[in-house]
Amino acid sequence: MKCKEINNPNFAEEMADVNSAAFGYRSIPIISKYRIKQRIGNLRYKAYGCFIKKTLTGFLFVDNKPNEFVCSPSEKLIEHFGVLPWRQGEGIGYILLSYIINVKFPLNSFHLTVDPLKHKVRSFYRKFDFIEYGETHMVLMRKNETVHQQQKFFYV
Repeated sequence: MKCKEINNPNFAEEMADVNSAAFGYRSIPIISKYRIKQRIGNLRYKAYGCFIKKTLTGFLFVDNKPNEFVCSPSEKLIEHFGVLPWRQGEGIGYILLSYIINVKFPLNSFHLTVDPLKHKVRSFYRKFDFIEYGETHMVLMRKNETVHQQQKFFYV
């Protein structure tokens, strides 16, 4: 299993397939192939994927300059994190998120949103010391920050 940055727009179709499988097939996808290509070409976003035998099994985007009303300037926003359903439970998500928060961005705090009804997903993020803030937000604080210092950056 290998985690790496995805900077080739040719992976957009494979990423869209993983996204659809992870979040359910629907007439309007969570993120389209077109939007994935746009993000791969935009310096604001970094895409990272986990590959097994050269097959993409999971990916996420890191927003380097998230909206200041959602995150503090020092935070990175994790978006569209998904793993193929038939590969879930194999440690792919754990390895990919560990790679992001411990190797690629070891000094940054992180912010993400999670459906309040997805208890299993919330439990997964708690393993990485993410804390819940409000109904849909979870944060991983670094640099001795506290949620109270960050409070103005969240919609509650």
